Amino acid sequence: MRMCFTPHHEELEDIIHHTKPEGKKVLSVSAYGYPFAFLAAGASHVKAFDVSKYSVAWNMALRAAVTALNYNENRALMCQELDNIEPVLKRIAEHVPTDYRELVLDMVRSYYGADVEEVEACRLSKYDKQKITNYYPHIANKDNFDKVKKAVLAGGLEIEEGELISMLERSKDVDVVYASSIRDWVRSYNYRSNDDGFIEEYEKNLAKTLKNVLSNGGIFYDFFIRTNFAGSFVPPKEIPMQESIYDFLTITRYKNDELADGDELTVITIATKK
Repeated sequence: MRMCFTPHHEELEDIIHHTKPEGKKVLSVSAYGYPFAFLAAGASHVKAFDVSKYSVAWNMALRAAVTALNYNENRALMCQELDNIEPVLKRIAEHVPTDYRELVLDMVRSYYGADVEEVEACRLSKYDKQKITNYYPHIANKDNFDKVKKAVLAGGLEIEEGELISMLERSKDVDVVYASSIRDWVRSYNYRSNDDGFIEEYEKNLAKTLKNVLSNGGIFYDFFIRTNFAGSFVPPKEIPMQESIYDFLTITRYKNDELADGDELTVITIATKK
């Protein structure tokens, strides 16, 4: 499995601009580390989730590093400036759930380019290294770091392995739901070409659950990207959120040409509870 330690298409500035998470409770996909961007922007509490155990483990590694290390140590770790990471791993390990510990440590080793059993080594490009504090704003400056560390130490970051609807069912009064491209991922992998089945089963269930959980004025952020696709599963196909199903939301769609590349089409949907 190859873990990506940077965002591919989504822009943190855009996400933060539209969700305005300061002082809010956020439910966010974990991916490469989105929860830490929300905490750095002042979210009061973040519940992070992902169906990938590797993404979950990486976010646990980030949380443990924030807990165990100071700002300069975190920045050096994330900027890949440490000659020997093993002493740091010993300190991090103390703050990781036992059943994830080995995988968490392997994720950090992989981040540093080591070949480990389950995770393909990730070697950041020169460009990515220059942008690392943009990707991980909690290490951009000490004020951000102190804010995130305070939240983490107070229990303000939960991380679980799970999928969107089940996480919503275990939540209440959420102000922001950052779903990334989960809707399209579910449609592509679970429903293939059965768009009617996706709408009848998944969309209506998501709408019902979201209505019960999202606070008044709360925001659901959905991201879709279509590319020239040459893979074996169903190519991405945008199925817009329908107001007849999500009748409790005000839905606004943005086509973002700045995020698109060549034949790609990027559509951001911001849905606000009425």
